[in-house]
Amino acid sequence: ELLSSDFDALLGWWEETLRIQHSHITDALSGRRLNVLQQCVAIGMEKDSDSNIKDAHGLSEWLLARHAEMCKGEARSEATAALLTGPPAAGKTSLLSQVVVHSLNSKTSKMVPVLIKVQSLQKRLLEQPAAFSEAWNWADAYLHLEHAEPVYRMLRQALSSRRALLLLDGLDEGGAAREQ
Repeated sequence: ELLSSDFDALLGWWEETLRIQHSHITDALSGRRLNVLQQCVAIGMEKDSDSNIKDAHGLSEWLLARHAEMCKGEARSEATAALLTGPPAAGKTSLLSQVVVHSLNSKTSKMVPVLIKVQSLQKRLLEQPAAFSEAWNWADAYLHLEHAEPVYRMLRQALSSRRALLLLDGLDEGGAAREQ
């Protein structure tokens, strides 16, 4: 494990990197950079859900609250994860960028957002299958292949201490490895 001071330094760098990457999106028509939090991506929950989540802020708070409840160690009967579905270009990727930014800005919970693009995960899986068969899970294998050693160690530590907010983007883009 990393020393606390090293972990905190890398975490600060990681959070700043995520803010830069996810705070703006590019408008497909004009090419202008738009503040991601000013874009409207409305969402709805399944009918049988008792949640009234309407946007990325609500989803982020819901995910962070589920994590806080799980940390108490009590058995949970409700969902602790969410699956976002929608047609192409519906705003799912923009919504995940909003969730990243909202989770970074949260005052109630400090999770480490980790966004994995499934297309990139599939590419790594096909190129280096041994790395995935030897790792304790696919997220760990992917992060080890994608990031330099100190960043990987910080992210692995966040995963193993259950402080990571794992977000997968593009499940429908799994390609040849989709079943896996």
